[in-house]
Amino acid sequence: MYKSSKNLADHEVITKKTEPEQSEVSEKKQNAEADASKKVRLHADESGNIVEDIIPENDKNDTDNADEELMLHPKSIKRDILKESQATENPEPVHLTAGQKFFIAMDKFGDFFILNIMLTVFCLPIITIGAAVTALYSVLIKMVKNQEGVAKNDFIKAFKKNFWPATKVWIVLLVIIGALFLQYTYVTNNDTQMASYLMILLGFEMLVVSLIVPFVFPLVARYENTTFNYIKNSFILSIMNIKEWLFVFFHFFLPFLIYYVNPTIFHYSWYLWLVILFCIFGYSKCIVMWKIFDKLEKKPETDKK
Repeated sequence: MYKSSKNLADHEVITKKTEPEQSEVSEKKQNAEADASKKVRLHADESGNIVEDIIPENDKNDTDNADEELMLHPKSIKRDILKESQATENPEPVHLTAGQKFFIAMDKFGDFFILNIMLTVFCLPIITIGAAVTALYSVLIKMVKNQEGVAKNDFIKAFKKNFWPATKVWIVLLVIIGALFLQYTYVTNNDTQMASYLMILLGFEMLVVSLIVPFVFPLVARYENTTFNYIKNSFILSIMNIKEWLFVFFHFFLPFLIYYVNPTIFHYSWYLWLVILFCIFGYSKCIVMWKIFDKLEKKPETDKK
């Protein structure tokens, strides 16, 4: 924002002191107002006597700023410290106090609760599952980057923005999953040579789908592309980052494996998925995803001539 400067003409103002008594009164009033506006700091000297010091104007501004900093929202505590540390040429690791860590953790826990409830509600119409999951990843990626705002507002904004691309991807995945289910039904109900061939093909198809699903909705949340390119890039990204994909894959299917081994655990923990577990697993997944995105978005250094 540029400020326009104007040339101001200098004027000489000559005042005559016709009433000296009134001028002396005005000076006394000004001195009294100045004394009233001064801030005083009380402390003890070496001998134990109470000493009264007048705080200068600069120190008053610092104390006012300190009072304002005490009223900061927990979301801005870590974000401001990160900005301050990254502003230097050699950024130092961020060190938070125990109180700051506690308030940040509690604030994040509250965001997880709100986001998980909203995800559950927005997924009730099956057709909107893709958009709801994409909106969740969009907010969680911001949380990983310490750029989050109000969780509810960010979720609704991301849901509206990514509704159509995420829904198209979700419909394609529903068709693929439906075709795999029909193929699996045919294989299990027939004992022919064709069924054995289809069983091998089914295993290969499920491997391809497992490479696509973990990364596709975070890509929709982060980038703009076509439906086919979202699916293709998700497959390529999984192949190029096989270690990260393995972590996300086992991280995603671990609960299903636990429930398959011991189904009674599901009866005691199913409600936790509706409250907070989806966000906790999604947040840990976004930590891995952001490392991949950071490598993709990092600008290559140009060679100096």
